[in-house]
Amino acid sequence: MLRNWIADEKTQWDYGEPYYLTPEAVSELFDTKYIASYSRDDYYRWAVIEKESQECIGQIAYFKVDTDNQHGEIEKCGLTCEGVFRDFFWRKDHFEGRRVFSILKQEYMYNKSSKIATND
Repeated sequence: MLRNWIADEKTQWDYGEPYYLTPEAVSELFDTKYIASYSRDDYYRWAVIEKESQECIGQIAYFKVDTDNQHGEIEKCGLTCEGVFRDFFWRKDHFEGRRVFSILKQEYMYNKSSKIATND
């Protein structure tokens, strides 16, 4: 994590997260935020592990979860860009937009069956 993203100030700024410079700081993050949040119904975060090296090269997490409406926001390959919410949220000293992506269940199922058929 330190080598790949969590110590990079710009990357972490883009995520809206602080950056961490030591293994101890990352350990504390795991203990006080990640692991402590697993029991919450609205918390979803996964590691992205490279198959060959088994190295953690990134993370993926829901930005927002609305369990009442069965809705979650996440950025992922294969989604369709629906548009941009301009000035969607305040970022310390300015507003930033948010691109919105989606995939319908039937699109996901079709893509999944296509990959199985071609062994991708």
